[in-house]
Amino acid sequence: MGAVQFVHFQETPVIAAEHLQGCSVVIIASTYGAILGHITPLPPDPSTDELGYENVRSMMRRVATLYHYYRAQHFFPTAGTVIVCAGRDGTIRLPDQVHIMQSCFNEIGYNPMTRIYEAPWIANFPGRGMVIVRSWLNNQPPTVYVEDQPI
Repeated sequence: MGAVQFVHFQETPVIAAEHLQGCSVVIIASTYGAILGHITPLPPDPSTDELGYENVRSMMRRVATLYHYYRAQHFFPTAGTVIVCAGRDGTIRLPDQVHIMQSCFNEIGYNPMTRIYEAPWIANFPGRGMVIVRSWLNNQPPTVYVEDQPI
């Protein structure tokens, strides 16, 4: 939670975030690697909503920094981007934060798809609150799964 990571698919063919419980996930993925950011809706001990927005901006800056670094090393000649966010009855729960994520992706040249998972998380539903990016190591784009469903 609250982390941004890169994986080189030849070394690690899967990257995931689980137990989202209201968090969002942002993904940049190519045939060669992926960046996954697990973004909490609020930082520890928030005093205002603005701190939640700044937390999203800070995490997206980290995503962009990793993207530029690994793009220069040819990991992202082309890539897909995804935002996975909490929702209720198909409606995004934190639309202002998702808008910040979308804007940050737009700044680096991407128009991300957005997928919603139903929150709150229910413990007895396998795969609930989980996002997985899996490479098939065959020069094909990786598959992104949201709650056990490929997108």
